Amino acid sequence: MLVLKLVKESLFLNVLEAMLDRVDVVNVDCSSMGLKLQAVDTGHITIIELFIPAKDFENYYCDEVLCVGIPVDDMVKTICCTDEDDTITIKVGDENFNTITLSFESPKNSSTMACNLRVVDANGDFLHIPEVLDSNYQAIVQMPSAEFMRICKYLSNIDGDGHISVTEEGLMFFAFGGTGDVKIKCIKVLGIIWSFIYGFCNVIPNIAAIGSKTVSLNCKCDSTGWLSS
Repeated sequence: MLVLKLVKESLFLNVLEAMLDRVDVVNVDCSSMGLKLQAVDTGHITIIELFIPAKDFENYYCDEVLCVGIPVDDMVKTICCTDEDDTITIKVGDENFNTITLSFESPKNSSTMACNLRVVDANGDFLHIPEVLDSNYQAIVQMPSAEFMRICKYLSNIDGDGHISVTEEGLMFFAFGGTGDVKIKCIKVLGIIWSFIYGFCNVIPNIAAIGSKTVSLNCKCDSTGWLSS
């Protein structure tokens, strides 16, 4: 059984909200140590993985290993109907492992509301994301997550694919499209050119800004890249 007690502005709920419109289902691996979240965006371009330790929750209880598929849109829309000071309890298991029970307690009027969401099929095992230190990257760039999010917002206004150029001259973000082009030059590093799509621009920066003050762009010559924070 899993029981989470949290408030509306908690890290877990903010992460789900950042995924809204870009991710349909988040697979959550629950254990006594915390929650491991993994999702693939709707364009099947980006894999998102995040671990939230049990100590980061106001109240956390998990007495067995569970894998739960959370419907992001349904979860976020349900929680958005609550007040800012409501206490939210998320429960899975006990008698029924096919539903997620949400309970909302309001300190203003001493009322309690509860609803159930259907658990979505977790679609098999978690995908493996290699550790940064175990991979042979040609470029590893660290920068403030807020700055990275700002740059990606600029790029997302162009109707073409984005690119990152990492050379001796510096780090360059650029995009060309029918509506115009954007070029943003940052810091001096060594490396390669890495292309990405705008699903990446809209999902990853928002989550990185929630969970960390810095992000790390890790690029390889085979046009793959990993972002950690």
